[in-house]
Amino acid sequence: MKTRKMNNYKTNRRQFYYCLSLLFILFLTGCSTRFLPIQSPDLIIADDLAIYKSEGITLTVTEQMWIKDPQFLSDHYTTFWIKVQNNTSQPYKIRPSSFALLDEDRNQMDVQDQEQVLDLMLQNETLYIDRFLMSTQSQQEILQKRQLIQKNIMLDSFSFGDILPHASKQGIIFFPKVKGNINQLVFVFNNKEITFQRIK
Repeated sequence: MKTRKMNNYKTNRRQFYYCLSLLFILFLTGCSTRFLPIQSPDLIIADDLAIYKSEGITLTVTEQMWIKDPQFLSDHYTTFWIKVQNNTSQPYKIRPSSFALLDEDRNQMDVQDQEQVLDLMLQNETLYIDRFLMSTQSQQEILQKRQLIQKNIMLDSFSFGDILPHASKQGIIFFPKVKGNINQLVFVFNNKEITFQRIK
């Protein structure tokens, strides 16, 4: 009987913390600063998406806050979601150097490598495992969290390389965190500049 009560207590506590974390994420999403694309003659703007077409390639891009684990990723990186559609009959190569981000003073920020992002996230002190001072259960919980972080970053990141004819790739690309007082960002794709305006 005591064991059943203890299990119910642990289940209820996990559910409470899960709901609390969801509320926190929703709060951050609602209060966070967003950057929305500014209309220009060669862009299609749909809600918070900018769509650019050139020489058989269609780029869709939006500034998108990271809300999955690790939630502290957004303290280190500015993230954009992109989709690149190859409408040609030939493979099209996408490299990290195909993209850049400029601030108001045209300081350039380059795409950060997925492995570099993952390494930095796993160095967080909350993910450190001390095999001498921690219980086996605590070690297992941290290990599971590390695996979840690795899974999220790997699955959600944009995969660079060839895009086959009439195929597309989509995912998140990571830039160094921009300063909080920046009002405009310029997203660059193969020398095409797309301006995003800060919206509070």
